[in-house]
Amino acid sequence: MDEKQSAVDGARKNLTAGQVSFVHHLLERQKTGLTLAQCYALVHPKVTPGSAAALAARMLKNEKVRAYLDAITDQAAARAIATLSDLQHEWTRAALGYEAILEKSCERRRYEGGKGEFLFGLFVDDPNNIPNDAVKYIERIENMPGVGWLVVPRVNEKYADRNKAAELLGKTFGAFIDRVESTGKNGGPIEVADVSAKALRTACKRLRAEL
Repeated sequence: MDEKQSAVDGARKNLTAGQVSFVHHLLERQKTGLTLAQCYALVHPKVTPGSAAALAARMLKNEKVRAYLDAITDQAAARAIATLSDLQHEWTRAALGYEAILEKSCERRRYEGGKGEFLFGLFVDDPNNIPNDAVKYIERIENMPGVGWLVVPRVNEKYADRNKAAELLGKTFGAFIDRVESTGKNGGPIEVADVSAKALRTACKRLRAEL
């Protein structure tokens, strides 16, 4: 159990069932649109509307209730950050492509190609040392005597996905911002003309007549 969940469970133990239910109704207000009084009335249906508002306000001042609320919101914030971190990790992997991913577990070495040309590729000394999560990015492995095992990455043909991932990463880290600029003719300032109400009505009548 993580630290945040332990804090939530610990704070919940100090509350009654009614207080826990009230907090949960309170947290759902964005979806339900309920008022504080209505949240309280759901837990204590026998109270009058006037009393419900006062009792709800009093319950919110309860230190134990506030501690439970704080613990839940802290946990939610931590989960949101973790989710964003996971997304950024996946976007990074997609944007880099398979070869860049395999570089973490391979070494780039120089070797002689089929036509006597010298090339650079990804090599390992022992294919068994390649991490399991990297295997899916490999097309094949070839033994190159004197150099090692050549790791040939799969071809990532989803360039649209890679470009989209790079775009999402850029926006997330503020590398660039979408912006639309409005200008006049040939990039000049926007020209504004003063039109009288009478002239505007005349133009509208003419337009309606043409339709």
